[in-house]
This record gives sequence, C-alpha cells and structure tokens, in this order.
Amino acid sequence: LLLAGLVWQASRTLRWRLARRRGLEAIRLAGDATGLACAVRRFSLSGRPAAPSLGEWLHQLRHEAEAGDVAEAVRQLEQACFGRSAIALAELKDAFVQTLKRVRPKARKRWSRGMY
Repeated sequence: LLLAGLVWQASRTLRWRLARRRGLEAIRLAGDATGLACAVRRFSLSGRPAAPSLGEWLHQLRHEAEAGDVAEAVRQLEQACFGRSAIALAELKDAFVQTLKRVRPKARKRWSRGMY
C-alpha cells in the first residue's frame, strides 16, 4: 500500500512538472504579444484547456497553484496586446518564465474529523 502511494505521488509530480516545462517552452517560443498571450492562457499544471482571457487564466492559476506575483506580468502583457505599452517582448517573456518556473500545485486539503 505504501509503495502504491509513493508511485502515485511520483507520477503526479512528474505530470505537473512536465506540464510546466511544456508551458514554459511555449512561452519562450512565442513570436509576438498575441502569441505570448495564447501561450500564457494555455499554461496549466493540471491540464486544463486554454482560458478564454488572461484574467480568467490568472484566476485559474491562483486556484490551482501557489504562484508568485503574476498579476503585474499579466497587466503588462494586456497593455502590450492593445498597443498601450512599449515593453519589449523579451522582457515580457522573461517576466513570465521567471515567475512561472517557481509555480507549484497547491497542497491538497486533507480530510478532517468532524466533516463528512
């Protein structure tokens, strides 16, 4: 039973680490602000489909993972997509990569006595 639990935990960890690696690679390969926005909206540790907006993606990310301060990078990306920002694409990519490479799934809440 213990071995089965360890195998399950290892496969779960491997799954989210591979998902994070694929997401970060897509962000690195984005060619413009619109492509970067699409890559960011597809980034998910749990395999969820692409979010319809960056705001919804940010909400989903905060729900599923312990993320650092991604909100500022999202704000800058939204401004770049609508032409209101002169920030370089490389800087935006780097901001997302540096923040998202530290993302970890939230710990699952354990069952507690008294709650059925």
